[in-house]
Amino acid sequence: MDPHFLIIEITESIFLCQLNKAITDIRKLQSYGIQIALDDFGTGYSSLVYLSAFKIDIVKIDKIFIKNFNSELSSAVIIKGIINMTRELKIKIVAEGIENMDQLIFLKNLNCYTGQGFLYSKPVSLEEFSKKLEKRLCIPEAAHLE
Repeated sequence: MDPHFLIIEITESIFLCQLNKAITDIRKLQSYGIQIALDDFGTGYSSLVYLSAFKIDIVKIDKIFIKNFNSELSSAVIIKGIINMTRELKIKIVAEGIENMDQLIFLKNLNCYTGQGFLYSKPVSLEEFSKKLEKRLCIPEAAHLE
């Protein structure tokens, strides 16, 4: 498989254990063309430090912010800030935990076009996943009802 199709997700905790080894390993993986995604962004202690110190390819906005975007003003402001910051830094963005159309519309209005969550699919078996891949299309399940 072409390594450019691989993405390895890491959490900030990897940096707490062996910082220098983590830096070396990340750079080596990226030299092969493998992308590195920082998972659960916004829930750790120093996410911004890691964005400036490492060449992270993808930031994944933690689902807690997506879940609460319409009930907590702070979550909506944080989501907007993360999206704007990653756009300026030329880092790809993924929203986690998209479960309803309101969340999807909110994110699209902020120009966040990559996401994952139950709105697209509940966990499926390998066989079902293969069938979904064959379709080469992933649309929100709510759209199936229309």
